[in-house]
Amino acid sequence: MKNGLTAFVLMIAIVLGALWGGDILMDRFTSLTVVAEEPVYSLPPQDYPAKNPIVGTLKPGQSVTVTRVGYGKDFEAFHVEAASGLSGWVIGGVGVHRKGQT
Repeated sequence: MKNGLTAFVLMIAIVLGALWGGDILMDRFTSLTVVAEEPVYSLPPQDYPAKNPIVGTLKPGQSVTVTRVGYGKDFEAFHVEAASGLSGWVIGGVGVHRKGQT
């Protein structure tokens, strides 16, 4: 009985880990285009923090790498890293678009 329960718990942990890892991998395939100046926030906006300090600004045409994607009620948020070392969260829409969207 104990071995069966251990095997079941291990199997559930493996499946959940694979799903989580797949989610992260899919986020990293997201490509963004910066079309206008966009503030970069230190905290995930989808968590609706009371205050969210701006750590920098993305400039049009700046290249970024997406490491995570989050979703708020009416928006997408992207954790990005720029070659300059700037790292934080941007909100998709006005200044930042998924590649292929206008």
